[in-house]
Parts: sequence; C-alpha cells; structure tokens
Amino acid sequence: FSDDAKERRLRRENEGNSSGMDEKEMDNRTRFALGYAFGLLRQNLGALDALAETMEQDGSVVDCIVALESCPNVSGFTLKGDYDKIRRERFQAEERGLGGWVEQTFLGGSKTIDIE
Repeated sequence: FSDDAKERRLRRENEGNSSGMDEKEMDNRTRFALGYAFGLLRQNLGALDALAETMEQDGSVVDCIVALESCPNVSGFTLKGDYDKIRRERFQAEERGLGGWVEQTFLGGSKTIDIE
C-alpha cells in the first residue's frame, strides 16, 4: 500500500466501519473497479498505448492524464489490419520494452501471449 492508502485504511479501521461494508465487500468492490478499468483500457487500446509510452518515459500522473486526453486515436482503430495483433508483434519486437517485460513476468520464460 502507498502511504495514502495506509492512512485511509487505518482511519477506516479506527473509525469503525461506518459505511456498512465489511472487509470482504470492500475487496470485492476494489476487484470490480480494477476489472472495469482494465476492460475500458482494453476497449481503448490507442489510449492504453499512449499511457504506456508516457509511463515508460517515467511521466508524472499529470503527464499520463495529458497523454490519455490528447491521444489522437483512442480506440486504436486502424485500416492496416488487426490492431491487437499489430500491438503484440510490436511488443514482441521490443525485448526490453513494456510488452517484453509483461510477457516475461506474467507468462515466464519463452512463452508469449500467442504461444503457451
């Protein structure tokens, strides 16, 4: 947890649970929010790419917001073919880029998103 999250959690625990939600309900809502956010990003691959590029350059939160709001192609739609496939190929070509890290971290070793 970040310091801010720790403070909120401690405050919530010290004040008692005035919201009527138990810890399990709060965890479920957090999981739902994360799933919803990932779903939105998946539907807006162009914005996700703009965000990832800004984060790779160690951009601040403000830089990330600006990148999302000024993205010229939010959906990632292209007339060149399947954008999802184009993205995967670009990620695989970048051995040290974000895509390479994601595939190595979550899929391990020589596995890729296309080959298990």
